[in-house]
Amino acid sequence: MNLAVRVVDEVRSFMLAKALAPIVRRLLDALQVTRELMIYVLGEVNYWLKEAGRVLAEKVAGIAQSWGHGSAHEWLRDEGFIKYLTIISIPHLREAERLGSILG
Repeated sequence: MNLAVRVVDEVRSFMLAKALAPIVRRLLDALQVTRELMIYVLGEVNYWLKEAGRVLAEKVAGIAQSWGHGSAHEWLRDEGFIKYLTIISIPHLREAERLGSILG
C-alpha cells in the first residue's frame, strides 16, 4: 500500500482540523517571530525590499506598459526605483501585513 500526501485548499474533516489547528497556530507564531527578527536584523527598508520591492516594481511597470510606456520593463533593473517604491509603500505594507495577520 502506498501513502500519498494530497494538497487541498480546505480541510473537510472536523477531527483533522482540530488536530491541525495547534500545529498551524505554532507555525504562524514562529513565522511572526521570524518576521520580527528579520526586520531587526535587516532593517525595515531592506526587509520590505526583500519581501515586496520587486513585486511592487513589477506591478507599476506592468501598469506603465499597459499605458503605452514601452520602456517601463527596464525599471525592473533600476534598484533605486525599486527602493523608492518600497520606501513610499512601507505604511501600506505594514497595514496590509497587520490586517493579514488578523484575518489569517
